[in-house]
Amino acid sequence: MSFPKRLFEPAEVPDGAILTRDESKNLIDRVITISKAESIQVNIGGGYSANVRFADNQMSTAGGITDFTVVIQSSFGKKHAVVTVNNIALRRFVNISDLNARGVFDTMHRWWLGSRNRVALDDLAWALGIESSKTDEVHGSRVFELYEAGRLAELRDYNLNDVRVTRKIYERLVEGFGR
Repeated sequence: MSFPKRLFEPAEVPDGAILTRDESKNLIDRVITISKAESIQVNIGGGYSANVRFADNQMSTAGGITDFTVVIQSSFGKKHAVVTVNNIALRRFVNISDLNARGVFDTMHRWWLGSRNRVALDDLAWALGIESSKTDEVHGSRVFELYEAGRLAELRDYNLNDVRVTRKIYERLVEGFGR
């Protein structure tokens, strides 16, 4: 019985598929520079996997997958937290690891890890099925105007409702993701 020779030979790894020693060191140095933790541990893992698929006793597809992950453990005294990331948005993930190690629960970071730097409280409330604190009369962009008009009771109620909504969001996120 004969087999295709290429199935038994090591697959050639494309250039750039695996981080070099210098690339790994630069990545670790970036994480260490970003972190404000008392101590930090950074692990990089990954590699290249070749894929071959057969259909009707013939090779139908061949290719490969390159992947790597960065595991960041931040520590403050006896508290520590671990974040695993497989893309290069390191600053955000190092900051999350530092915050988690300090015991900070930041709803913004728990909810949004995309390209924006923030998510509106109203959008987050809507997504979680929580009634918004905003009304037609009072919302964040009108605070100064209402203050100047002396409508302090409305501003107080608006702020109290914001705090209530924030608390409900926190409780929902802790219920879903844990502390």
